[in-house]
Amino acid sequence: MSDTDNKQNSVVSEKENTKSNVRDLDCLFSLVWCNIYIRKEIFRHVELYRKNYGFKVRDSRTLYYLPTKGYIKHLTIDNIISGYPIPFGVNALIVRGGGSTLDENSIPDSVTSLSLNKYSNIKFEEGQIPSSLTFLEVNRGFQQLNKNVVFNLNLLESLIIGDDFNLLEPNQIPSTVKTLQIGERVFRRNGELPKKIKVSRVQPKRVIGSNSIPQSVTQIIFGDYYNTSIKPNVLPSSVESITFGLSFNKPIGLGVLPLNLTSITFDYHFDQEIKPLVLPQTLRYLKFGFEFNQAIEPFVLPESLTTLIFGCMFNQQLLPGSIPNKVEYLRFAHYFNKPITQNDILPQSLKKLRFGTTFNSLNPDILSNLNIEELGFGMDFKIPIENKHLPPSLKILQIYNKKSIDLTNWKEINFHTYEKIKKNKIN
Repeated sequence: MSDTDNKQNSVVSEKENTKSNVRDLDCLFSLVWCNIYIRKEIFRHVELYRKNYGFKVRDSRTLYYLPTKGYIKHLTIDNIISGYPIPFGVNALIVRGGGSTLDENSIPDSVTSLSLNKYSNIKFEEGQIPSSLTFLEVNRGFQQLNKNVVFNLNLLESLIIGDDFNLLEPNQIPSTVKTLQIGERVFRRNGELPKKIKVSRVQPKRVIGSNSIPQSVTQIIFGDYYNTSIKPNVLPSSVESITFGLSFNKPIGLGVLPLNLTSITFDYHFDQEIKPLVLPQTLRYLKFGFEFNQAIEPFVLPESLTTLIFGCMFNQQLLPGSIPNKVEYLRFAHYFNKPITQNDILPQSLKKLRFGTTFNSLNPDILSNLNIEELGFGMDFKIPIENKHLPPSLKILQIYNKKSIDLTNWKEINFHTYEKIKKNKIN
């Protein structure tokens, strides 16, 4: 018999054995399920698991004597008492209060998520937090943690540190951390971040020092209270996305923004002039906040930009070259009502164009020269639009006032509070 035949016979034999095992398991399950006592026990345990899966208790002494503690997976507790450990099997633990010194085995290795909430100020020492943790939250009110406690958590991926925590030292955070959220006092007082962080959320009120953020950080989210000027070459070149918080309203100078940046989001109060060469040529997404109302000079925004969003207060005259030629999505908000009458103000690259509530200053003839697929007008738009004005590429038209558009030769129109018209002309 050839090797090929042997292999084929072996495969056939394995398939037959698999089928036989499946039949045996089916028979065994039927025998077990038909046993009324066993079936009742299964339902009883399922019900206990359902009722106790998420559990809240005052202290670990009460929990220790609870007969159903083995069914608990998510536990919220006010106080962990020495000598009364958390039962094995708990996966997520929230400690809301207490000031005890814990035993080494007070928290079992089954716990992968640990949150120390507002009033918790337990004095954790090395070995008292299980190495199984992948998520650790040290919230407001918690102030003390031995240096090696966090550093030795080799599986930790997410770390949240509250405003009152003040003992973070250089190299204290393990390199496995991918998501880091730090309160303003921590970042201001202490040292370096680990080398593999994907997201860094910072809330300092003072200047960020040089090399404070490592080269591995790709996204920075500034907190709502950050409103301090950023010096050139402080933000690492690895950063691809920056989100500024509510209060930020400082000028941005040359060399401040990393050259590899692809996304910038400004929040509510930002209203500073955008000067030439400040925004990197790699930028693709730019969003301005509520109060931004600065002139956009021609060719100041980078040519790489594909998404441009203006906030509520923006109402500046656009000139040819103000909107880069590669922008595909352009959105104006409430107050924008400056005339758009020239063909070269809106780029040919546009796919989606949205105007805000008060806009009513458009030469409709320029629409036919665009390649837009979605077009939206606000409540005050009353300029008549005829079929000849709408480009063949148009798929969706959003409009409040149906009287401003000639609906002749349109097959299906559904008018609601805010119209969404799917273009479907009769041939």
